[in-house]
Amino acid sequence: MFLAGVVVSQIPIVSAIPYGDDRINFEHKRTVYEDLSAFFNGHDGSFVLYDLQKAQYHIYNKEKSTLRISPNSTYKIYNALFALESGVITRQQTSMKWNGKTYPYKTWNQNQNLFTAMENSVTWYFQMLDKKIQMKNISKHI
Repeated sequence: MFLAGVVVSQIPIVSAIPYGDDRINFEHKRTVYEDLSAFFNGHDGSFVLYDLQKAQYHIYNKEKSTLRISPNSTYKIYNALFALESGVITRQQTSMKWNGKTYPYKTWNQNQNLFTAMENSVTWYFQMLDKKIQMKNISKHI
């Protein structure tokens, strides 16, 4: 009786194992797989583009494209675009003064502009952009 109880109690765990959410399913009739390897120059990566008008995915490297990973610094690209769009920075004026706080990376401990902030992934620069853009405007952009 005890053994049956242990086995039955494990069914939800066992049934959940094959259905991890670490992958996205692109098995759709409107998915187009493309060979874009010439653009990757031997780098191991993927590309996914969703065409809103055709309701169609264009995918390179199916195996890599379905793996869920953290976006990490990719938000910084959107953050910069939002700041430009909202006028927080302009093409001519992207500089920000360093606040004097010591950060873990030497390149962060100085004044920054959009180019240096992107090149060195300077978190404080993008956090300042977020503050200047304001959450309600960021939400509209997203």
